[in-house]
Amino acid sequence: MVKVDLIIKIKVNGVSMETLKIQLLLVVAVIFLVTSLPGPGRNAAASDGALKIVAPGGGETWSAGTRHEIKWEYTGHCGSHVTIELFKNDTFDRKIERRTYIGDFGNSTMWTIPRDQPQGDYTVKIASLGLKKSACVGISNSFTITAPGVHKTSDQLVKEAKSEIKEVSADDVKTMVDTKENIIILDVRDREEFEPGYIPSAINVSRGMLEFKVNMVIPDKNAKVVVYCSDDRRGPLATRALNDLGYKNAVNIIGGLNAWKEAGYPTAKTEPPL
Repeated sequence: MVKVDLIIKIKVNGVSMETLKIQLLLVVAVIFLVTSLPGPGRNAAASDGALKIVAPGGGETWSAGTRHEIKWEYTGHCGSHVTIELFKNDTFDRKIERRTYIGDFGNSTMWTIPRDQPQGDYTVKIASLGLKKSACVGISNSFTITAPGVHKTSDQLVKEAKSEIKEVSADDVKTMVDTKENIIILDVRDREEFEPGYIPSAINVSRGMLEFKVNMVIPDKNAKVVVYCSDDRRGPLATRALNDLGYKNAVNIIGGLNAWKEAGYPTAKTEPPL
């Protein structure tokens, strides 16, 4: 603390009046605080936090033109906003977000990869804005960006789905029914297709509404669900969708209802109201 006495003498019409004594107290700490305030070319308070990138987690392959989540978590004090940058082989490539809210202990943002993004291995860097130190910096593990994907035909989509799901034959399903195995038979055709003929005991949720309604009719995601359509096209796609929704025991009937009929197995139908 510095103590300064300032003496001021006041004269009125040439006559000396009372001497005013003003005592000023200057605190060195205040001076330091003023010089430390943020300003042009000056940063804010130091960070005592740590930031971690959750997604991309590393090893992913993303196609140019597709949309993906960039997600992070942090602990401690990391400020209120972050900047997100893309690096290729440790060389700066582009800004993904110049300034975005850091969130409450974490946040995420969606990024659409430009279709002209060069192929290669990349990392994402997320850093706090306006902090004196760089403790709140996260760098992802490496991931790969490839050329824009080629549009696929419906046949390709079905083929891909069949390579990823489990399938059973019509004979297998008949055995399950005869032995009273605990299964749910799901017909994913439209209602007007279902009513004239279906596998006995089957329930109907059309492929178009499957993701929206299946949890209401089949709440148990551990259930064994046997899926079929008419000709083994919607069935594989529906089975893969069920797998994605958490129904890991969903299987598709190879050949669909046509295979069931060709094997000579019975069907049921919904009688119209009188």
